[in-house]
Amino acid sequence: MKTTSPYSGFDFYNKWMISENFNNGYHFHYINNYVNIAIQDIIVPQKLNFFINNNFISINDLKQSSDGFTLCTKPLSEIFSDMGIDEIRTDQYNEEGELQTFELADLDDWYIFSVANTCSILKMRNGIGKTKGGEDPGTAIPFIELDLDLIKLFYEDLQQQTEESENELQYFEHELQLSDAIDKVTRGVVDSDCSYSEPIADYFAVLYSEANHLIAEEYIKKIISLDMDSNGYIIVPSEISTDQEEFLLTLPDIYDEENERIKADAGVGEESFSKEMIIIKGYENMLDSKYGNV
Repeated sequence: MKTTSPYSGFDFYNKWMISENFNNGYHFHYINNYVNIAIQDIIVPQKLNFFINNNFISINDLKQSSDGFTLCTKPLSEIFSDMGIDEIRTDQYNEEGELQTFELADLDDWYIFSVANTCSILKMRNGIGKTKGGEDPGTAIPFIELDLDLIKLFYEDLQQQTEESENELQYFEHELQLSDAIDKVTRGVVDSDCSYSEPIADYFAVLYSEANHLIAEEYIKKIISLDMDSNGYIIVPSEISTDQEEFLLTLPDIYDEENERIKADAGVGEESFSKEMIIIKGYENMLDSKYGNV
């Protein structure tokens, strides 16, 4: 179904328009309530349709480049939580003889992505630094496919369980397959036959792949959102350079010199502001691909 004109007597379109595309997915056109707002197109990869159709992720969770890369900005842990999955058991035991599992906390910094309808998950650490109880910044992009159908099948297994089977220790039909697949991706385990994903590897082998920029920008947003205090400020590190300090003085609308803090959610140009924010916070390497040596 596709709406091409406003409803009679109203000055707004349907919020969603859907038309099939050549990639076997669905073309979702997001439209603001009013006609004069531009349309934003998101081509949903086929393997994400199940998650979209069941409201486990939304169109707003997807960020997409023009060269076929899609990133879901909702963490895998939150998706699993919405699906009623709180753990995934493995067939491995630790030194204490306890069964090892994937808990939601293990997956709170892993995010689904798609390249040419080949899907996997990538890691974006919280990046606020160990001194603040977090991790140093960093990302990891495994060139190993994760079959998202295993998540769907495991979810269906859970829906079919009975009160009796819920208390049993037996595995669900697709549980070990899913835990093994996640384990391989999160640990970067490539089988002896070198069964890495060629579509993913080939895409990221191209220096100018747009995903490099998209991931960096989304990661910047994540770090800033985690590093902000309740009032939307980030404390400026004491080790910034003279040039950086002089730059901040040119931004009186966002820089609180007296308290040495920056208003992170101020209405300024997102790209330039994010660049300077990351320089100041010491994450220069993340921007090299977009801005050159900063």
